[in-house]
Amino acid sequence: IADNAFSDKFTGKDVKLEISENIQEIGKFAFASNSAITSVTFGAPDAEKKLKRINEKAFYNSGLKGKLELPEGLEELGNHSFQYNHIDKFKIPNSIKILRGDIFANNDIEKIEKGDFGTLENLPLYTGVDTTSAGAQRRKNQPNLAARMIACGMFADNTKLTSVEFPDGIWAIGEDAFK
Repeated sequence: IADNAFSDKFTGKDVKLEISENIQEIGKFAFASNSAITSVTFGAPDAEKKLKRINEKAFYNSGLKGKLELPEGLEELGNHSFQYNHIDKFKIPNSIKILRGDIFANNDIEKIEKGDFGTLENLPLYTGVDTTSAGAQRRKNQPNLAARMIACGMFADNTKLTSVEFPDGIWAIGEDAFK
């Protein structure tokens, strides 16, 4: 789905999106600023999903409510991809490899169902990398450490979130990750 494809397009109430299992990528701002979107499903329940990437601000301020079920096979969530919604529960699929910053900030999250994170390549500590800092040099010289950080602002302003179970090996939590 192309960048900005349906940004600010839906009016009315209770739009329920059904994304085909054949979609491989959702572009930047694809469904952003659509307060009428209340839910999204990713393909038929038992179908093999081809979705690999949800880009920056794809569902930013889209009105999503309730539980978000991300499909197995999904590998990357871009910056702010689900920020400013009303999501209260979600599960991170085992297939996820890259989680960017502020993904679920400003939602109503009460519960996070974590995957096993066995395939993680990058959970960036900062969305804008300062290449001169000691931490940046450490991440550059030891990339396996970068795979075990919770991104800045990832769960910021989720006042209903009372506990989080971290996967094994997390060594850093980014600025304002749980503000």
